[in-house]
Amino acid sequence: KSAVAYVCIKGLIQDEHLPSLCSLVACLKRSPGLWRLEEVLSHFKWPETLETDFMYSASSIGTSINPQFIAHFASATGKRSNHDVDSEESDPEWGGWTAGHELKKPSISLLFPTIERVKSAACGIQLSRYLLSLPEVAQRRFRSRLGGHSFGWTYCGSHNFSPAAWGQPLRPTSKANPTDATRGAPSGSRLHICNYELGIILIAPPPGMSKEGNGRRHGIDGISLPFVIPAPQYKYSDRPATPLAMRQAMAEACIPQSDLSEETDEDIPDEDDEHVVELSDCCPEEKEEEKIYAETLWGQVDSSQSQGKDS
Repeated sequence: KSAVAYVCIKGLIQDEHLPSLCSLVACLKRSPGLWRLEEVLSHFKWPETLETDFMYSASSIGTSINPQFIAHFASATGKRSNHDVDSEESDPEWGGWTAGHELKKPSISLLFPTIERVKSAACGIQLSRYLLSLPEVAQRRFRSRLGGHSFGWTYCGSHNFSPAAWGQPLRPTSKANPTDATRGAPSGSRLHICNYELGIILIAPPPGMSKEGNGRRHGIDGISLPFVIPAPQYKYSDRPATPLAMRQAMAEACIPQSDLSEETDEDIPDEDDEHVVELSDCCPEEKEEEKIYAETLWGQVDSSQSQGKDS
């Protein structure tokens, strides 16, 4: 049987299929989101002192992102505040990464395109909507003291860096009865997920923990990423390529906004009309999104400078 053309996939799923698909996903016994991430990566002890990079590249970082969620994500990947990986402490939450630790020392470098990066790309801003979106990619990398080889893990999938995709841990009420979904959850919490996402984790185990019997080592350096390493640091003059920034750039280039968005209820100006999109023309939600993205990325500038002074 020949493969289905990519453009035909959307038409294969009809509205009447959705209830069955939702029921199918709901009946899966495997943990979702942050819980599954923790389940997979907890098979290994990741040495904090050997970490060299921890980064996440996504097409959206979510407007509800905050230090608490970032701490939940980092903790699920095995990040600890206590560097003793051989500790026999029985409490699984002991030494965990919290929002307080995240505020003092941000754990993850977030990679998001700036508007200048989009403008200077090979296809320019006009053809940006025709490019197939790269998958979301996360990687945590370590370097061994012996031999200097790298190891760690790489995530590739559809999860944006947001609570909606990975889940927001919720404390159960005192009256709530434990269910199959909550019994295996960390600290008895529940996980609120809004989206159905899919991804895989490629693991290059720490030294001495590889299951390869022939002595071959599959290093993390063999995994190609859709960005350079180390990633360029943001500057205060950089502006995130949010939908608002994209529309403004299109207007400045005198490109009809219909070339950027397939479906829009907004009036498209004539080519001869001068039209500049101002922040005042935008709804409060867009202004808030612009602010959140900028503060999140600029926060990395602050943290990198402060860490440089400390060292």
